[in-house]
Amino acid sequence: MKAEFKKNDFNLAEDKNWILFFDEGDALFGKRAAGDKSEDSNAQHSNRDVAFLLQRIERFTGIIFVATNLSKNIDDAFSRRFEAAINFAGLSPELYEKVWLENLPKHFTRDQGIDFRYLQPNYPFTPGSIINVIKRLWKRMSLRGETHIKQAELLMLMKDELTK
Repeated sequence: MKAEFKKNDFNLAEDKNWILFFDEGDALFGKRAAGDKSEDSNAQHSNRDVAFLLQRIERFTGIIFVATNLSKNIDDAFSRRFEAAINFAGLSPELYEKVWLENLPKHFTRDQGIDFRYLQPNYPFTPGSIINVIKRLWKRMSLRGETHIKQAELLMLMKDELTK
């Protein structure tokens, strides 16, 4: 569900010289639904919300920060209104491995071929994505009563995470 903004919300922020911060910006500033006027009413309402935000952000005199891990999902019309974009570097191979090892259940063992540093360039996950994979892996293994991570299953879950 998208947050609803009213004219007064932006006016108050301007009057108070507030800085606006939108976390998970891709959810709010996402691409509009394509199609014609016969679309379902949810898409029409969503598109109206996006149109309002586009217009209001264009006129906003203050500072707005938008954070996202999925910048490709932000509507191009919003991206054009951003004066700057900062891309933060991904995890180093050492830190990537550390995140995996510190979050995997301690009683899990794994195939010898699993080398997280080696996997990092092909699966450049954030810590949150690593945790998502670990949670899904843990659930699957728990249902089977297993504690040994098989490389094929791990790679399958990692590939699934990449396509989200």
